[in-house]
Amino acid sequence: YCGFLHPLKGSNNLINFCKANLDRKIDVFGWAENENIIKELSLLNNVTIHNKVSHSEIADIFKKSNYICIRNS
Repeated sequence: YCGFLHPLKGSNNLINFCKANLDRKIDVFGWAENENIIKELSLLNNVTIHNKVSHSEIADIFKKSNYICIRNS
């Protein structure tokens, strides 16, 4: 995941996905105003929280990824 973590952007869906897929390694590149979102994700052993990255770095991150989750609007 790359981007702003907020309930209106589906952060709860991301948290639920991470909990339901403990066998998958999930990298989160982002930030949140609500630190509880970061805290809840960081408690999961399969999630690695990374700092916010620049737009130019996102393409490289996507290229290295096996799967990409895209939020449905």
